[in-house]
Amino acid sequence: MHILFRFDSGGLVGSGHLSRCSLLAEQAKKRGHLITLATRSIANGTLSGKPSFEITDEETEILKQLVYGKPSIDWVILDHYGYSEGMIARLRKALNTRICVLDDHLNRSTADLRWAPFSKTCHPNTLVGDQYAIIHPCFLAPIEDTIFQIPTTAYNLVCFGAADPKCLTRSCIENISVNKITTEKAGWVFIVNEQMYHTQALEEFHDEEHITFYKSIPQSHLCELMINAQFTIVSTSTLAIEALASGANLVGLHYMDNQDNIAGWLSSKGIPIFTEISPLLDTLENLTKTPAVLHQLDDKGPERLLSYMESFK
Repeated sequence: MHILFRFDSGGLVGSGHLSRCSLLAEQAKKRGHLITLATRSIANGTLSGKPSFEITDEETEILKQLVYGKPSIDWVILDHYGYSEGMIARLRKALNTRICVLDDHLNRSTADLRWAPFSKTCHPNTLVGDQYAIIHPCFLAPIEDTIFQIPTTAYNLVCFGAADPKCLTRSCIENISVNKITTEKAGWVFIVNEQMYHTQALEEFHDEEHITFYKSIPQSHLCELMINAQFTIVSTSTLAIEALASGANLVGLHYMDNQDNIAGWLSSKGIPIFTEISPLLDTLENLTKTPAVLHQLDDKGPERLLSYMESFK
């Protein structure tokens, strides 16, 4: 098959779409399929322009030009919230192809196939169930890096992804600094990138005794930090599923509509979910550890999705 991936990454879009599509593309290549990437990114995008949640009217023509002269497209995998049902229908017709949408919270019925593993309801042609979760293998089989230094004292880990548009990282640090929350028993580790660090003026807290920043670390190092933390506090996004898979003691913060399905699924499994920072921090010491039975996820989701696409009729 020839699969066209359409996603954006970087800036306010974050890195979740890139992470999912990269794993799928890697697995598709191993299965002998041809891959074409159509992405707007802060760096190395194949389309011009900045990453965005919006799609312009010229999108279909742009993609037609991108694949001109290449083998016909068998599937388009859309990991982009900007595509309406009408846009999906037009793209299918223009490329004479099938459309699979990676759908965190929308129900776009004009797609041939929807990937929505944590959806509460099963719509037609929708893959539902945590067996379809797309999880990086490093979160399931951590490899200790003897060079990477994790804190030697107890700590809680906080990570709100690569975007953090609501500046929750700073809000969390301000709460901790003002109220001295749990700092006598554990320090705090925050995962940030350079853009977030400067946009939220986090350098103000650089010399805080109980606060440590790790910038733009690889996923394997993030996994090490997760599994060694007393509690791992993350957004209820793919990041939370990866934390759960790693064996971390998970606490979720639900603050965006596109997190609804994952937040609901985690809550149904007994994972503590909060919608605001202050109540989360106030009750952190009283939360229970994540039961080991909830860590039983695997990394076969990409294979299962691709197998379904290969046999789709």
